[in-house]
Amino acid sequence: MAVFMRRLPLGRWLSRWTKDDFSSVAICRSSKAPQRENSLRRYRYSGIDFPKFNKQRVTSMLRSREQTVPIEKGSILYYESNFLPSNDPIEDRHSVARCLQTDAMLFGVFDGHAGDSCAQIISERLFDYIAVSLMPPEVLDQFCKSFLSRGITLDLLQWYYHKKTSHYDALLGVHKNNLHRFAVETLSTLEDEFSLASALEGAFVRLDNDISSMAMPSNNNGLINSQLLNIALAGSCAIVAHVNGPHLHVANSGDCKAILGRMSSGGNIKFIPLSNDHSANNPKEVERIRREHPPNENVIRNQRLMGNLAPLRAFGDVCYKWPSKELAYVTKHAGKLNNPYAVMLSNYYTPPYLTAKPEVISYRLTPADRFMILATDGLWDMLTPEKVTHLISEHMMGKQTWTKYEAAGTLTLGKINSDLRKRRVGLEYKPEDINVATHLLRHALGGNNGENVTHSKLSAFLSLPPELSRSFRDDITMIIVFFDDNYLRDYSSVSEPFY
Repeated sequence: MAVFMRRLPLGRWLSRWTKDDFSSVAICRSSKAPQRENSLRRYRYSGIDFPKFNKQRVTSMLRSREQTVPIEKGSILYYESNFLPSNDPIEDRHSVARCLQTDAMLFGVFDGHAGDSCAQIISERLFDYIAVSLMPPEVLDQFCKSFLSRGITLDLLQWYYHKKTSHYDALLGVHKNNLHRFAVETLSTLEDEFSLASALEGAFVRLDNDISSMAMPSNNNGLINSQLLNIALAGSCAIVAHVNGPHLHVANSGDCKAILGRMSSGGNIKFIPLSNDHSANNPKEVERIRREHPPNENVIRNQRLMGNLAPLRAFGDVCYKWPSKELAYVTKHAGKLNNPYAVMLSNYYTPPYLTAKPEVISYRLTPADRFMILATDGLWDMLTPEKVTHLISEHMMGKQTWTKYEAAGTLTLGKINSDLRKRRVGLEYKPEDINVATHLLRHALGGNNGENVTHSKLSAFLSLPPELSRSFRDDITMIIVFFDDNYLRDYSSVSEPFY
């Protein structure tokens, strides 16, 4: 596609936008990056060739990473996903897989900070830990024995999506050994009454502990493995949904968010929160941390942990977790490590200050539940949960008009008329993008809280270089899962314990 270059100072190029045009950006409060600027006019990049993208180019950029994946098993019809970098490289990750030993589906979104290394490792390994923690005792016993005789041979997951990289292949043996130890310890501590929420908590915490302990110099005879240390010094928030039939559990650690779209009796879709933000905006979370440390430490400063980190739960970030002695040893060698995060924080007296332990919300799906969305805070910075629900609802109505209507031979005339009336209503909402995740991206970047989308604003956002883009928006990653109301209607009459 053609790209039209304009040699123009960036401040003048952007000055045509009113304050309202960028209000959805100006209020962004990144949990990991420096505070975003309140005005685009603070930037004066003179003499830069700045591209203005045409509509075809914008659409191509928005759609280039979208996915629509049919599941058509159990309570899930399909899912759609997309992501859009702001950082280079992007620090977000997402993963989708089926647990082969339990047939449950796992959906995960991971928001990295201080680089992408921790988020990458979490996206590759967390589902393994969850799969082990959910195994029935007899399968878990088989898993442990097979490892001792032949290495890990029992398949844990069927991957639908995760970003693979060869960068950490050298650490695969470490991961397998850690996973085996976790399986053995899980088998030895099994309780009579199984709790899925506790299993998810255990998987999160154990993976974080393994990341930390493998990088700790005192566990390696004082040697520093720079690759392991870089992973541990970086950090990542994580939100994972476990879906098995009508049973939904969402485990969240950090400031990603999940909501459920449910059809109300009035015919409108309303949202139900499936997670709580672990940030200074959550009074309960602030109180939890303050209870764990002496009052004179003032651990929450400027709405951030120790005045630096906004998510109050996260993987990695060992500079908020390790004993002072370990951090002092690492900072002594920081010059050789070339890692700016190898520092000792001021007033560091009573660690750990940070945990990866998730908060788990359990929910039983009903025939009224239409969809679930998991997304990093890059989306929620720009769109409210109400607006996201509204946009998905309209997209569901309008999407049907993308395909030609064909009436099955068994339909009654009344049913055909009903279908055609719905399609007529749907024409009012026919979306530009058939993928709902792309639809949300377009509205997040191109409008004011999703309204009044303009091409010029979309082009402005998409053409910003990473060093500037990061000041106005975060990486955005999302997964939208659509449920089968017919399956859930049949299942609603089945009486069984909720676990």
